[in-house]
Amino acid sequence: MPSAPTPLTIQVREREDVAILAISGKLMGGPDMERIRARIAGLVDGGTKKILLDFADVPWVNSSGVGLLLALVTGIPRSGARIKFVHINERVRSILDVTRISSHVESYTDEDLAVASFGGSSSAGPS
Repeated sequence: MPSAPTPLTIQVREREDVAILAISGKLMGGPDMERIRARIAGLVDGGTKKILLDFADVPWVNSSGVGLLLALVTGIPRSGARIKFVHINERVRSILDVTRISSHVESYTDEDLAVASFGGSSSAGPS
């Protein structure tokens, strides 16, 4: 009997004035994508201007996941907030490179550098 897919989880924590969303699981579309979108929209509506998506536990992104990431990367700056990525594995990075998403968002291998890259608390606007 095949095992059920592991559900996507989102853990949100704050470091300095950066909201860090640690995503765990495959970005495969459906209700999981809506949960990510809603969580980020709630943060932005609540005044969060700096968002860091942590992909350390994301092994794969399909076309629906790519669509969500593209919508976030292009839509978030219009709200006055900024979004950046950290801990992207090579498999996911190659997908982001092929789809050219990686050319529209800053990506880091180290969380400390990613958080510092946002600068002081008055930073807003596109990266």
